[in-house]
Formats: sequence, C-alpha cells, structure tokens
Amino acid sequence: MKKIMNWLVVCLLLVMGVTGCGFFKTVVEDPFIGNWIGLVKVPGMGKALLRVNIEPADNERYRVHATAENFQLKKEKGKPVPKEKVFVWQRGAEMSFTGQLENDTLQLNRMMQLSLILSKATGRLHFPDGTEISRDTGKEYPVMKEELRKLMQEKYPDASFEEQKKE
Repeated sequence: MKKIMNWLVVCLLLVMGVTGCGFFKTVVEDPFIGNWIGLVKVPGMGKALLRVNIEPADNERYRVHATAENFQLKKEKGKPVPKEKVFVWQRGAEMSFTGQLENDTLQLNRMMQLSLILSKATGRLHFPDGTEISRDTGKEYPVMKEELRKLMQEKYPDASFEEQKKE
C-alpha cells in the first residue's frame, strides 16, 4: 500500500509539473510572435486585408512579413474600362521589415513612423493611426474577406466580384 501511495504522489507531482510548465510558458510567451490579421488602410491600395507574420530574429529583434490582399478593379490590357465594374480578389503589396522591441512597441520603420503597439488589455496590436490587428486563428480570413467585399459592394452597388484565376 505504501508503494502505491508513493507512486501516486510521484505521478501527481509529475502531472502538476507538466501542467504548471505549460501554464508558465503561456504567461511568459512572447506576445508579438505569431500570425496576425486585420482590415487596414494600405497606401495605394485602400482598405485591405493585412496578414502579418512576426518571428524572432535575435535579442529583442523581430522579422516581420506583411501581405495585403483586396479587391482590385479588373482591367484588360488594351481595352477600355468596362461600364460594369468587376473587382478581382488579389494579393497586393508584400513588405518585410526587421523590427526592434522598445517597451510594448515594435518599431518597424522610424522614417515612415511605422510601429506596432501591444495592447495588454486586448492582446491586439495597434498601428499608430489606431488601426488594430488580432491573432490569426485561421477562422478570421474568410470572415474579413467577406466583410471587405460587403464594404466594396456598398461603395459600388452594381459591381460584381470574382476570385483570382489560378494560372
């Protein structure tokens, strides 16, 4: 009976240790690292769905890769713009930065005043203009894409929308 109790205590301590380590990791985990997504205004593109991937580079530095996608007016080379507007979903700008962490701010480009500020209350990242992006769980992309389509439909009620054809 004593051996069983000893093994039970060892197993209980092992389970508590593993569970505690997982909890400790989530508390201490870097809040910037991962995939982020949001609807933002991109210069030269207008409102777009922005996907951001942040990875650690070295001590308090990060590699940031951002991709913007939205509906663009379909134009065929050599032909005038048709009366009926047709918008095609496509990948637009892709940008890469190396960022430096300063307090709760990830400085990406001082000249452009581009940075990401961590909100400890919401867990989201904010651009200096107040636009925010949230963690990408994989469920947000189709919802935000449809939201963007609805915004475009309000602006252009007679327009039609297409997916980009795979080549």
